[in-house]
Amino acid sequence: MRHTVFAIVILILGMASSEAVAQQLNVIDNIQRDSIITVVQPAALAQRLYERQTPAKSVADEKQAAVATTHEAASEQPANVSAGTVHRMAGYRVQVFSDNNAATAQNEARAKARAIGDAMPQYHTYVTFEAPFWRLRVGDFRSRHDAEDAADEVKRLFPRYSREVRVVRDRVNIRL
Repeated sequence: MRHTVFAIVILILGMASSEAVAQQLNVIDNIQRDSIITVVQPAALAQRLYERQTPAKSVADEKQAAVATTHEAASEQPANVSAGTVHRMAGYRVQVFSDNNAATAQNEARAKARAIGDAMPQYHTYVTFEAPFWRLRVGDFRSRHDAEDAADEVKRLFPRYSREVRVVRDRVNIRL
């Protein structure tokens, strides 16, 4: 008797399993057949998808886009680079500031960029926003050694920035 009940349970489970497999195989048919499809997703994902579809950007969207600036002008290539071929490549920069305080970080990064740009005009400064952080990075260096020398110079000229100064890998502008 026990063997018969056990065999019936296995048979029922096997049938349920084959129905589940058949239902999984027919998901596309079910989607195409039904006219109402409900997608459950986080609001942040919906916002990101919507932003990619809309060509016009609001002020808030522009603020969140990565913005590279120098102490002179806002552009991906610094304004004080003379005419010539500039290549983007892997390299190093000196990160002087990074903060996610929405109220003060942008202004603080730009103020520090102006100060460093005035004191060290041989280096380009870049203020960028990568959500949620505003960052200030200095220079375009091919080697880590050159970037560390520049970091030491920044620490010497601006001792109050020393705690945050570090060398980071980044895409840099190299003039050839």
